[in-house]
Amino acid sequence: MFKKWRMDCEAALGKVGKIGVAVRAFTGGGVIFWGRLSENSGLIGLFSKIIYKLLARRRGIEVHFSERISGGLVFAHAYCITVNSRATLGEKVMLFKGATIGSVRSGARKGVPVLGNRVVVGVNATIVGGVHIGDDVHIAPNTFVNFDVPSHSLVVGNPGSIHPRYNATIDYFPL
Repeated sequence: MFKKWRMDCEAALGKVGKIGVAVRAFTGGGVIFWGRLSENSGLIGLFSKIIYKLLARRRGIEVHFSERISGGLVFAHAYCITVNSRATLGEKVMLFKGATIGSVRSGARKGVPVLGNRVVVGVNATIVGGVHIGDDVHIAPNTFVNFDVPSHSLVVGNPGSIHPRYNATIDYFPL
């Protein structure tokens, strides 16, 4: 739990010296911290879940922390973010305000998204269905994605169009 949360802090801030400073330093840090802590069982987990639910409700965040969400999660402008409880997020995923990662219940794209490592989901972008998003992918604001996206890509528009781009997320996650 703490290893994943430390990765969350480092993804948002670079190398972190003091954990307490990191909680306050980036937007959504408190929500992510209490969400990660709520993964624990026992009294600490229960207490953490209560605090997480209060913080998440206040910001409109619907994320169910589990082993499917790897370390390095960043909420940039942490409001109105929705992630399906069965979705899989790789390492270093940045979600902006209004990002939605949801499921499709029937049809060819039935299922939930799987996001790779170093993925940026822009403001009000939507990813739905049993799609696979590769590594180093930037999904631009207001983009609708219901198709597979290869690694090293920029996705723009509604419906989304793929543009090959190496180091698409370099501005968000320095190498």
